[in-house]
Amino acid sequence: MQTPLKFLLPGRWWRVPLSPPEAVRKSAAALAQEVFGRSDQLATLRAELREQVTTSASQAERAGAADFYFAREIVPGAPVPMVLGVYRPELPPRLSQRAGSTAAADSLAAMLASLDEDAKVTCWTQADMSVARDVRLLRPAQGDEQPPLLRADYWIVGSAQPQTYVMSFSAPMTWPGLGEALLDLTDAVVATVEWANESQVRTEGRRRGAAR
Repeated sequence: MQTPLKFLLPGRWWRVPLSPPEAVRKSAAALAQEVFGRSDQLATLRAELREQVTTSASQAERAGAADFYFAREIVPGAPVPMVLGVYRPELPPRLSQRAGSTAAADSLAAMLASLDEDAKVTCWTQADMSVARDVRLLRPAQGDEQPPLLRADYWIVGSAQPQTYVMSFSAPMTWPGLGEALLDLTDAVVATVEWANESQVRTEGRRRGAAR
């Protein structure tokens, strides 16, 4: 499933197909090999990365993602396992953009804030679209030694688009102060969003279908 969203990702990212399962496994294996090479000494690291990528992609596919990306390296020398899923949510009529993109984004922001009192929701307009950003810090279960997970969902409502889209970024908070830096980065990515026309979407779909 292709979307008309065009955007720029900083650093190096790996697009992972969401189906069929064999394509997901092959893509994860190719990424692990490209990152860690073929050395037997790094076999455990390759296996861990394959598992991380396939698990994340499977979760995104079950959640209805249309596209999925895994960050290889955002800043040289400082790897951050960030992922990006792009979604096409089904919204009730009262939250659709029929009332205008700004009103729809404001309604989305109010709904998202009401679902979780700890969520930080902001809303703005850029170019021909409005954006509602929902930021949450997902803490691990008691006894789990994994770091908290930062999730930033950007609900994008185009003034001339019949469909609302969500760009959902997530990354573990592995050191202090990382969250603010990552939000600056994801805000910058969303600021590059443009709408592709139908022919561009078809061309991109063919190109992606031929890629790993």
